[in-house]
Amino acid sequence: MRTMALVAWSLGGCGLGISGAAIELADGGGPQAGPDAAAAVDDASIGDAGVDAGSTCDPTKCAGRRCLLDGGCSFFADCRGLRDEGAPTGNGVYPLRQEGGTNTFDAYCEMTLADGGWTLVGQSAGTQESDDFGWGEDTGSVTDTTRPYSIDAFARRLRITEVLAVVGTRESPVAAYVIRPPANFTTNFEASAGAVLERRRIMNPACTDPTIGAEPSMFAWMGHTERDDHFFFRDGSNHDGYGLRAVGWRLNYDGCPQDGRFHQKHGMLFVR
Repeated sequence: MRTMALVAWSLGGCGLGISGAAIELADGGGPQAGPDAAAAVDDASIGDAGVDAGSTCDPTKCAGRRCLLDGGCSFFADCRGLRDEGAPTGNGVYPLRQEGGTNTFDAYCEMTLADGGWTLVGQSAGTQESDDFGWGEDTGSVTDTTRPYSIDAFARRLRITEVLAVVGTRESPVAAYVIRPPANFTTNFEASAGAVLERRRIMNPACTDPTIGAEPSMFAWMGHTERDDHFFFRDGSNHDGYGLRAVGWRLNYDGCPQDGRFHQKHGMLFVR
């Protein structure tokens, strides 16, 4: 007999109050989802598992969370998980819980830029430098945009397969680039840097040339994750304090080919 696991699915992440079952086959064939998925499980299997396939989730109770067949809710580990589940999402603060953890934390999710699913890890504000701002630093409040904010992305075990570098505010982003960090970014670059795998312009009205400013050179390297006063980016491996700091982007240049005109502007950094 094939081994099957039942998990909840919901159209619009419970937003419409419609639910069913998703079946993941032990042979790795992937999950099936939808109203007809329950037909793939015979009545005996459902009875043995003690699962009520007719259970529904409460859309008000589980807003922004995953619905379970028993009517309960579970938390997502990051904003990408929230997006991938198809839950009713907009930009805003959501409760998350790291994989294998027990404590929840609030995080800001950007759900519109570059297909959404981005978790905010750093946001500059004001004019004061900070020595608690970087990949491993936890400072400020996610709801206070008047002060620098940094979530400890490593302690929260956030997935970092892509980075979104932004100029502007949460409500009004002005320019944005998607950057793919070097392989093993979270473990291999505490005191060094590596060449990024991709730089891709999402929007930048100050740099619209098809090639100039599409891949700013100051986003070519990432690393130095142990630094406690900035998120490192630059055109080489020596850190020299370049990247996103508590007071804004410091990228040395002010031209589309070098920095996409991010230098000395406030901005944000997201991951997914």
